[in-house]
Amino acid sequence: GGFNFLSLQSDSLVLTTTNGTQVLAPGELETGLREWRPTLAGMNRASPNGRWLGVLPHYSSSLQVYTLPGLEPVARLTRLPALGTINFFEFSPAGDEVSLYSSRGVELWSTATWERTRVLTNFSRPFLYAPDGRGLWLTTGLREAGLYDARTLEPRLLLPTGMLPLAVTRDGRHLAVSIDGQRLQVWD
Repeated sequence: GGFNFLSLQSDSLVLTTTNGTQVLAPGELETGLREWRPTLAGMNRASPNGRWLGVLPHYSSSLQVYTLPGLEPVARLTRLPALGTINFFEFSPAGDEVSLYSSRGVELWSTATWERTRVLTNFSRPFLYAPDGRGLWLTTGLREAGLYDARTLEPRLLLPTGMLPLAVTRDGRHLAVSIDGQRLQVWD
């Protein structure tokens, strides 16, 4: 009861409900743990380095971040009012940064200081980190996207109009794109 979100990690499953959150090993899936750790309810996502768990309540302008595996609260990141509610968030491959994004812009936050480091108002969702952390898949407008240098924001590779990046493999060799919101393609 009270189910909100489930995310898969390389060696665990994170389950968030109105009762809190549990981080389960594969063998614990059917039985669960005895107690729930108190967290906000909402969409969850762990950092690739396994250090952080973000929980985004529905229609919220702030993200709550917890430590892993103990689920102790460490930061509450609140969007600039002009950027509206957060649609999604993404941790960088190294776990040293977290991005909050919506249709109005992207904010980048340091996980070392929990301070906002950049605001990208010319870009919107979807937003993806390149696996090496040196590139960002960013969207401009509603139908234009590309790979940009993470430091300078210079374009490296622009996708044809109507193609939006959805996911990139861990090795960076394959990119899944949405074509006009109707088809899916995987690029090498």
